Amino acid sequence: AHFGEKVYRSIVPRNVRLAEAPSFGIPAVLWDPESKGAQAYLALAEQPAALIDKVAEKLLYETMPADLKTEIQTALDSIVIPAPDASGSNQSWIDTLKLRRVKVAIFLTMVSPEYQVQK
Repeated sequence: AHFGEKVYRSIVPRNVRLAEAPSFGIPAVLWDPESKGAQAYLALAEQPAALIDKVAEKLLYETMPADLKTEIQTALDSIVIPAPDASGSNQSWIDTLKLRRVKVAIFLTMVSPEYQVQK
């Protein structure tokens, strides 16, 4: 209650597959989509602000400007993730949209001037 929305529902665990991905220049969610770390990023897709914070932490050392966060938030909000239907028949589409949100967050961060300066 004290920290409120600063505490996210999803936790990204450390694991070898997440650590390997940067060595190959590939986002973890693409390197091994089935790894626990990649699955945790996909869970963050349901919480765009948390996803942006995690991407900022990993790619910009938590120095993402507010205007860039807003721009990414707007892009992520445009990718609407539907609720699962009773039969679960739309789960594949939901997973596709979650992955799209993660990819968009990573892409927009990596093409930003802030990332390019760091690189």
